[in-house]
Amino acid sequence: MGEDGGTVAPGAEAPDAPDAVRPGDRRPASRRAWGPIALAAAILIAVGTVATVRVASAPRPVATLHQIGETADVEMLDILVREGPGEIDPASLRSYGSYRGVEVWSATNSFGAPCLLTLDRSGGDVPGASCVPEPAKLYADIMGYGLPDGGRARFVYRGNTVDVFEYQPEAAG
Repeated sequence: MGEDGGTVAPGAEAPDAPDAVRPGDRRPASRRAWGPIALAAAILIAVGTVATVRVASAPRPVATLHQIGETADVEMLDILVREGPGEIDPASLRSYGSYRGVEVWSATNSFGAPCLLTLDRSGGDVPGASCVPEPAKLYADIMGYGLPDGGRARFVYRGNTVDVFEYQPEAAG
């Protein structure tokens, strides 16, 4: 029976059935459920696109230096005592090789903080050094060493590796 007490034709739905099209409805109820799903999908696509662009545009290291078995020698220890960032535990020194003629080392200072050091043997100098307590980001910068005027190389400590990033000066214009 219909709402008005009349009978409903065989095969026809009563007006109050869930999927029935009511006067003024533009689409059936089952189609209305797709709106929120489409909106959620569009939001996910937008968030994914933004995340991809951010990851793709993040700076990438120009080199990754790996820890090697080299040990500190007397010359290096002498330079560290004269030019280094303070009391370094010589037993904690770990080498990562060299980049642009500068040796890269990690160590621990007398306070137990990790340190990152760059050493220029030819100049008897420590051009970049940093010691910071964990969990701070540990890095050391150098300028010169074949970089353009105003350019710098940043060494970022990652445990068993050190990532090297180069930053070039912006063109004057």
